[in-house]
Amino acid sequence: MLDSYDVIVSGAGPSGSRAAFLCAQAGLSTALLERRQLPREKCCAGGLLARAEMRLGEQGRGLPFESGVEGLCIVMGGRTYIYRSGRELGRTVVRRDLDAHLVEQARKAGCHTRQATKAESVEETASEVLVRTESGSLRAKYLVLAEGASGGSASRLLGEYPRGSVINGAALFCRDRLSPGLATFLLPGGRPGIPELTEAGAGICAAFPMREGTVLSTISRQGSGRVLDALRSVAGRLSLEPCGEGCAHPIPTAMRPRLATRRCLAVGDCAGLASPFSGEGLTPALESAGLAAEAVISSVREGRPCLAHYDRALRSRAGRDQLLARLTGEAVRLAVKGGWAAPILAGLERDPYSIQAAAAVAAEEDGARRFLMRTLPRLPVTLAKGAR
Repeated sequence: MLDSYDVIVSGAGPSGSRAAFLCAQAGLSTALLERRQLPREKCCAGGLLARAEMRLGEQGRGLPFESGVEGLCIVMGGRTYIYRSGRELGRTVVRRDLDAHLVEQARKAGCHTRQATKAESVEETASEVLVRTESGSLRAKYLVLAEGASGGSASRLLGEYPRGSVINGAALFCRDRLSPGLATFLLPGGRPGIPELTEAGAGICAAFPMREGTVLSTISRQGSGRVLDALRSVAGRLSLEPCGEGCAHPIPTAMRPRLATRRCLAVGDCAGLASPFSGEGLTPALESAGLAAEAVISSVREGRPCLAHYDRALRSRAGRDQLLARLTGEAVRLAVKGGWAAPILAGLERDPYSIQAAAAVAAEEDGARRFLMRTLPRLPVTLAKGAR
């Protein structure tokens, strides 16, 4: 196996495997390093939006999906609101299966995969990148860092995440199915509320349908033990039987000071791209992987580093999305606190136009800005319908 490559990708999560697949498919000599042996367990709620699946292209064919999601169920203040779109908004998948499938497709595209191989140190020079592992050193013209939130190499090369931007994400698998075909979101506002979530600092609890159960998930700035206790309490409220202890992991919700050096760049959680509202990270992870692969392929073909454009392009797109997510979170908080949430939710049940607008965003037929332009003028109508 080669010890010198056009590009090394460190980390075999979705963003790393996607970047490796695209680089290998373009004819670049590519190595994909993963510190653990696959398949391996990974903490994840398992929701894959339609727009995220689209970004996988042919690499996603044959994925062992668990369940389709065609609508939303929102529970607040003792009431349940159901919104059916009539189309597939996304699907669920076990993260272990997703990662293993994407790595295998990268291998078939020509990528050299090295499992149980951790990048222990990285040294960047003017002409190459040297990656040291327990089994020896590898050289490459470029390095894609996809090591998640806990990778040390990115912190040394690109700087730490902004202070206070890393939160805890938690997931708990339950044996019973809650709402087949629906993604359920529990809001802690209203009466009766959900004190377990409020006390754990969690705003929203999501429940995703799986083939033989339900995954509960939430995000919080409090410790993982307290958040998992809250999820177990919510499972009891919903008459769901937890299976196992659950899991928790850090989620960075703001970008690093730098996303690229002359020969190294970060993708996915390693870059800090997750939504500060929901914690969803697969969509921005796959988008960053595509941009990273484009930058690396251009750099190799032109014979000189061209990574600065990647930093600017990703910062522009991800910065916009994270700002909208923060504004959405604040709007939801104010609506719940001000008592507007219930009439809005009730009105949306009677407003198929807004539901289809939201479905178009999930399928990436429309952007978030277009969605707001279409739905905000209708807010008085929605409120009026909800007040009836």
